[in-house]
Amino acid sequence: MSKHEYTTPEVTELRRTAKSSIAQIVLHGLNRAVINHESDTTYKVVCGDGTMEVDFDVIDLKPGVSVTVPAGTPYQDEGCLKLLAESVPPFNIAAIEYLD
Repeated sequence: MSKHEYTTPEVTELRRTAKSSIAQIVLHGLNRAVINHESDTTYKVVCGDGTMEVDFDVIDLKPGVSVTVPAGTPYQDEGCLKLLAESVPPFNIAAIEYLD
């Protein structure tokens, strides 16, 4: 994972149920490396491009690409992207561990 100047993504929750949540994420730059200890999250690229490093594998992101990050897996994304993120169970900020 990279150590650079980080950007805070813009996150808008679109839906939340007892079983899952869906959020829109807009990122311009490098996001912090994290582990979500509670939720499996599937990210789908709506527009833009970038990369996501998942458990030390780098995945190219472009419209239509989906990436699933299992709970407990380190990941980090960067680029100019709009993503939809579905988390099962629903996203819980208290379950996030920042790695830097």
